[in-house]
Amino acid sequence: MGAKLLGAAEALLESIGAVMDPADGMIYEQGVASARAQLSGEEFEKARAEGRAMSMEQIVDYALGSV
Repeated sequence: MGAKLLGAAEALLESIGAVMDPADGMIYEQGVASARAQLSGEEFEKARAEGRAMSMEQIVDYALGSV
């Protein structure tokens, strides 16, 4: 779940031209490290790419359904 949401967050930030605050960036990097530790490199990149390709509606549905 985490890797998909990380990918979705990356895509959303890019789409609106936003830059992550440095403090948030540290938390984000901790999330990336945690997700990478739980998956193989290939699994992580696949999930991240799937998250990046999701629409906003899909992201919300995914997040709410996975809670």
